[in-house]
Amino acid sequence: MPGQDIVREAIKASWTIDKIAGVVVVILAIMLVSMVVSQNAHVKRLINNFQKTNDALMETNRRIASDNQRHMEHLTIAVNNLASETRNDIADLKEQVSELKEEVRDQRMMP
Repeated sequence: MPGQDIVREAIKASWTIDKIAGVVVVILAIMLVSMVVSQNAHVKRLINNFQKTNDALMETNRRIASDNQRHMEHLTIAVNNLASETRNDIADLKEQVSELKEEVRDQRMMP
């Protein structure tokens, strides 16, 4: 048959195109899967690094809070001591003023 050669060539050509298309599709699928796996690994790495950074920040915050609490305790003690000393000084000054008033009164009464 005269057209048989043309049909065979067409079938061979279409098989070749199908095979090439199949190979291209497989390559694209492999590339897509590898990109997804790579992105997934990258995201996991970012999450792990974020978690490590977050843990370090939390530890630093705990340490700072502990230091602040200790400093506040010292400041509270210092303020309480200062308030007590101030009250004592005021009491002493009141006593001295009273004594001075008595002296002034006594001097006024004496001719």
